[in-house]
Amino acid sequence: MSTESTNFSLVTAVLPKSTTQVTCESLARELGAAAMISEARGTLLHDQWWKSWVPPISPAKSYLQLLAPDDRVEQVEEVIIKAARLDQQSTGAVFSSPCTDAVIGDDFDVLSSLAAEGVPVDQRRDQEELSAIFCILTHSDAERVSKAAIRAGAHGPVVHYCEGKGLRDRLGWLRITKEHDKEVLVVIAEKEFADDIFDTMSHVARLDLPGRGFMYRLPISKGMYNLPSRTSQHHHEASLQQIIHAIDHLSGHNNWRDQSVYQLPGQGRAVGIGNINKNDYMHQRTCLNLFVERESTQKFSDALLDAGASGLNVHYARQYDPQAQPGSKFANMSLEFAVIRCVVEPSLGDVLADSVRSLTSTQNLGNYGLFQIFTPTVATYVPNKIDYRAA
Repeated sequence: MSTESTNFSLVTAVLPKSTTQVTCESLARELGAAAMISEARGTLLHDQWWKSWVPPISPAKSYLQLLAPDDRVEQVEEVIIKAARLDQQSTGAVFSSPCTDAVIGDDFDVLSSLAAEGVPVDQRRDQEELSAIFCILTHSDAERVSKAAIRAGAHGPVVHYCEGKGLRDRLGWLRITKEHDKEVLVVIAEKEFADDIFDTMSHVARLDLPGRGFMYRLPISKGMYNLPSRTSQHHHEASLQQIIHAIDHLSGHNNWRDQSVYQLPGQGRAVGIGNINKNDYMHQRTCLNLFVERESTQKFSDALLDAGASGLNVHYARQYDPQAQPGSKFANMSLEFAVIRCVVEPSLGDVLADSVRSLTSTQNLGNYGLFQIFTPTVATYVPNKIDYRAA
């Protein structure tokens, strides 16, 4: 059995490693929420010019996710901010993306709602304040794209790992040609600057070419971020985000943020983002997310691929169990889950969701969460649709 609703949001937090345990305990104690935790890392460039050739610093982070009713999102975010001390400089981020549709299995741990009805989906979409950019790349490209994102004005991307699943997984021994691990770069940006950062990352990653990667944006209705981009030996009273906001206020505009340099014909070098050729993006898609127990990963992946998904990305997380006996650090991280994602057209998203419902019904599976999030922009290689045989 399952419950269907449109009034859920996916809450995501990026936390310092040292505050992960206390944050999970606070969520369990104050709200009865069981979060899922996976490993991640940050990206920091060196301030000193003579260290520019050195690989970026990668501080350890934790990537926390949980599904919450819309009327509990603010409570969840407040508990996370307080427990992880996200109000301090360069600590982390927390944000929520509204779901257009959610199917919750009876055994899946999710917060109960305080109200009978939430805000309609269309209104929640209009409340977008920030954007979350997810860029899936091979390890060899991640560092270059991370540096480009920072130089375009973004914070240091947060990176976690995933496994790609698609056609090659069905080709028997030919699956050995597949790169199993990919890196997912996560960037949170103010809505007005997200397009420029998205264009820059897409251009540097060459996502218009086949096999280069995949990138998409998710709307954020509520959230805050306080993530660094560069190392520094200096300690200031204000964070970089506060300084930038103050300069915006004093100058009355934010055009000064445009830092990219390009060549003007016959006029030398100039500043601006106008040199970036925007790729042809896909619009109005849906991001289908599925939380399932890890041992069921293969059967759900096969069901989604059979139903028409061209490719999936999967990463793994451990769910904090508030009922487990406390012991050593992370002893309460007991149940392992797979987080399966794919971005498709909305009509196909409904077909994939039906295939998951059918599988859970026939096999009597109840510990799962399936939800879709509106995805305004997607960047990836799109094969030429011209049929030359008709000529």
